[in-house]
Amino acid sequence: AMAFARRDGNGWRISAGSLPPGLALDGGPDCLTWAGWAQVGTITPDDGTGERTEISGLAASRRNPGILWAHDDSGAEAILHALAEDGTLVQRYLLDAAPYDWEDMCLGPGPDPSLEYLYVGDVGDNGKRRAHVTILRVEEPLVSAVGAGLIPLAHDAFVLRYPDGARDCEALVVDWGSGTPYLIEKDEDGADAFRVPLPLDEAWTEGAPGLMEAATTGRPLPGSLTAADAARDGRRIVLRSYTLGYELTGLPELGFESAFLATPCTIAVPFLGQYESLALGGDGSSLYTTTELVLGDAVPLHRTDADPDHAGGMIEGTPTESGRWTITVEVRDTSGAEATRTLTIEIR
Repeated sequence: AMAFARRDGNGWRISAGSLPPGLALDGGPDCLTWAGWAQVGTITPDDGTGERTEISGLAASRRNPGILWAHDDSGAEAILHALAEDGTLVQRYLLDAAPYDWEDMCLGPGPDPSLEYLYVGDVGDNGKRRAHVTILRVEEPLVSAVGAGLIPLAHDAFVLRYPDGARDCEALVVDWGSGTPYLIEKDEDGADAFRVPLPLDEAWTEGAPGLMEAATTGRPLPGSLTAADAARDGRRIVLRSYTLGYELTGLPELGFESAFLATPCTIAVPFLGQYESLALGGDGSSLYTTTELVLGDAVPLHRTDADPDHAGGMIEGTPTESGRWTITVEVRDTSGAEATRTLTIEIR
């Protein structure tokens, strides 16, 4: 057996050459080990407007280091809050939209490959009555260090319907590789994921909504999911319910949706509250979560970091031929960065 290290548990693949007959690459990826949650900040609601009392969506910026994006639940204005990592408000942005029930947000790619975009899911439907739901896409702004009131922000809106009737979804992820959004159902008995077809089309309106496609059938995801996020490597999805967190890891050769079929790894999460948000840090090696306001006059903001010590990939087996083989193995970490290693294997 031959081992080679990977820092964060992501999978290796052979990008050039081939292994000697009888050998195989066990490249993962595997689940991360999280070091434990710590409170890193406190989010204070606005007493005058009620803002930041029901935070339901959270995303960690890479363009704006140290900034967390947040939004409120149903009944709130269409406002995106830029928060510092200690929970203090830095800036607010107003969208020209009329929210019904914003439930989750995430970052992902979009039309300009040099930029990142915020996706907001106006998808809440506790009674499963909505004929359609909406995903909003916003070019992530550069946040000023000094607040300047409420700043207008342009957005695109995509109205969608499910293929088989209304669903209650509170979790949204975007595949960083393809830009495909996915909605993940909230159901106590287990959940399905739904794929938004590409290209996203602004012609999808209430009168002519786009049609989502089932991405999973017959093997439910964990139940009562309230939030999700996807790593930039395209192989890792994190989820949370009110009481538990989960990590799903897909296989590089099978694509992003293979993560939905993986056996979930369980992550301990804070749960004494109404937790409906979860976000991966910009480099994929940290997690953030916070709760809606339930008790007191502020809510805690929690963070955990991935343990950097993980097992390496393994080349295993019994060779059946002698000779010399050169291969290149490739890994992408959770930030999306790539690295390769070229190995020569000689069998005598």
